[in-house]
Amino acid sequence: MFEYTQHKALISDLPIITDNYLKLLADEYPILYTGTNRYGNRILGSIIEESDDFIVYYFHTIIDDETYYKFIDKKITLREIFKNSNTLFIVTYKGGKLGENNIIAFNEIPSDYLPLENSYCPSGFFIPSLNFGVSLKGKLADKHEVEVPDANDIQTKFADILRNALLSLDDFELNPSCLLVPAKAGSFRINYRIEFKPIQANIFNAEENVIADYLSSLLNYIINKLPNENQKLTEEGMDSQSFMEVEEKFEKIYESSNLGVSSEEDLEKKLVENINDSAIKFEDVVNQIKNSSSFSKIEIINYNSSGGELGLGLIDEQFFESIKTKLIITEPDIKTTQIEEDTVPKTYRIRVYHLNTESGNCWAYFYPDQSENHYKIPIRIRKNDKEYHNSLLSKSLDGKQVINIQGFGERHDGRISSITVDL
Repeated sequence: MFEYTQHKALISDLPIITDNYLKLLADEYPILYTGTNRYGNRILGSIIEESDDFIVYYFHTIIDDETYYKFIDKKITLREIFKNSNTLFIVTYKGGKLGENNIIAFNEIPSDYLPLENSYCPSGFFIPSLNFGVSLKGKLADKHEVEVPDANDIQTKFADILRNALLSLDDFELNPSCLLVPAKAGSFRINYRIEFKPIQANIFNAEENVIADYLSSLLNYIINKLPNENQKLTEEGMDSQSFMEVEEKFEKIYESSNLGVSSEEDLEKKLVENINDSAIKFEDVVNQIKNSSSFSKIEIINYNSSGGELGLGLIDEQFFESIKTKLIITEPDIKTTQIEEDTVPKTYRIRVYHLNTESGNCWAYFYPDQSENHYKIPIRIRKNDKEYHNSLLSKSLDGKQVINIQGFGERHDGRISSITVDL
């Protein structure tokens, strides 16, 4: 190990990782890794060497969110981070036990011990899961406090984003459920776990790890990549490497299942719609950030199976403005929509594909004629003190059967937009 001046850190545990540890590269020892200290600061660490007396030396540096995301996205190197760091530490371990840590200046480090010029973040170090988190930052959140209405609103809004992002997989009838799970101490976080509760046994099973990979990639694309796209979304997608990476993961869900890919054009259109609709939902999140007295930005996180975390992106007050011009936002139709409602019940052909027996939320495929042409509409149920299960609607869902129902249709410009039925 090279000789260096012994400048011990004023706060001895400042460079020590206590939470959210994630290996970026490893061999016999961790080579490159990240995590947070007990004060919530993000730390980037890399191995220096092992001495003859089995002491392992590491560089640690504290980095801000902007630097972290630039490194993860391969926009800056580890060497550049060290060079621009206000504070570098040398941390030692022997037999897995923490030894001394000292402050060192970049210009004190011999060139042979510096990271290479092309020391970009490696790929493939993280396996996503269906566990996500929202870390609230700034204002009260930095003191681990949040106003109750702010907490309730943000946890609901992001859960809605997660559910919306899975709508493109309705072919698999996953029936996703978004559950709140306990957050770790030391930061104000809202954590989620997505579980799938298929309505019935489905031979077209999609692999959860493949869905998790797509979902985390989709969110990362919207937050980190979409603001930098040089064109607007179209039905044909984007002509960029970032978009094609998300598209590849979306197609892999179908390819890994028995369903297969029927039409690349249809899948691409479905992906674009999913990106666009999910991105638009971030407008509500940004508006809440603007109006919140509790936090000024939020970080979206994915956890792997061992609890390690990978940041997917950071959202502040300016985020939606950075993506708004890239989205397909339908201008309001200036003509007046003519709305008609049935005054007496009529017979309609439908097939229910979603029914929540707790809330009564119901969606179905509507068949306007005797052909197989159909489109999706909500079914509004008047319960009348009856149970949803064992109803005609639930039987249609369970048996995937087209049924005739008696109900009151609502038409927008002559097209059925919803049907109200009595149980």
